[in-house]
Amino acid sequence: MENRRLTVVSKIYLQTTQEEPFAVDVRYEEQVLSDEQVWERHTKVGEGWIPLDCGWVDEASLVVITNNEMPVPHNQLTGSVGPVNVHILEVGESQSRIPIFEIPPGQSLPGRPVDLKGLVIRSRGGTVRFTVWVLPA
Repeated sequence: MENRRLTVVSKIYLQTTQEEPFAVDVRYEEQVLSDEQVWERHTKVGEGWIPLDCGWVDEASLVVITNNEMPVPHNQLTGSVGPVNVHILEVGESQSRIPIFEIPPGQSLPGRPVDLKGLVIRSRGGTVRFTVWVLPA
């Protein structure tokens, strides 16, 4: 088996007009023991909970879910941003079916689930296109 390593580098900023930006660095790396390929799936979901398809991967070092819908533009004249619940993904666990994460249009959620096969996903309103990448552990 070849030597494989997962490296994550991310920078998150919170900026206001009056203050310096607040930054959070997220950096880590770890050895990946599996020689399995990365699972990638482009799909869509409606308003009912369905299991998150993670393909052949049983244990993940990282799962990334990207909401492929376009963000609703901010209306400069009225200050409104359109319907609140349109095209938002919700991620939960299969037993409770209670949302534990939401992914707005154009955003991604990376994470390492404890129970990969226990993840479920749905749209809060309408049909949502998304991509899931599962990197084996």
